[in-house]
Amino acid sequence: MNSETVVGRYAVYLLDSAAEALGPVAAPFIQKDASGPHIVAAEVDTGGALCELTLHGKDAKGVDMTVEMMIPLGMIKMILTIVAPESIGFQPRR
Repeated sequence: MNSETVVGRYAVYLLDSAAEALGPVAAPFIQKDASGPHIVAAEVDTGGALCELTLHGKDAKGVDMTVEMMIPLGMIKMILTIVAPESIGFQPRR
């Protein structure tokens, strides 16, 4: 799954150490750029000790897939609502 196939409404920013702690299983879902490591999710449920993320995308063969991922709330720095996916992050105003 790559960032071009992910459909999402939320950017879930992780603590820098969280991406490493989650390991190789979560690595395909974690995007890294100047704004920090984050996961783009279609749905987010923060009720409880774990945050449930619903991710939509395509597998290696191009087949649509949905993945439910649960991560500890303590690994999350912040959650942003996405208006335009290509403009995630903090950028200077013109």
